[in-house]
Amino acid sequence: MRKGFTKKGLSDWTWTIGGLTNVIGAEFVASSNEGRSVAWADDDGYWFWLDMSEDDGSITARIGDNGYGNTKILYAAIGYCQYHNIPHEGVGEAT
Repeated sequence: MRKGFTKKGLSDWTWTIGGLTNVIGAEFVASSNEGRSVAWADDDGYWFWLDMSEDDGSITARIGDNGYGNTKILYAAIGYCQYHNIPHEGVGEAT
């Protein structure tokens, strides 16, 4: 296995994508970085990015402010990250 793709790291990554897909109510629409980055989008473009570090398997998120124009989806994504201790930047970022 490549560096960063430990069984625990990949398992956490899979569960996080599944959990976010459930609370957001939509599938991710793009992936990059050999599958370690995924993004969700709305009509205005990408609004949520999830990344897994190649170095240590840690998961981080970036949250934009459009979220389908639906605050319930946006709040669900922020809440999911906060509840699961996923560091995130952008909307809902702790200062």
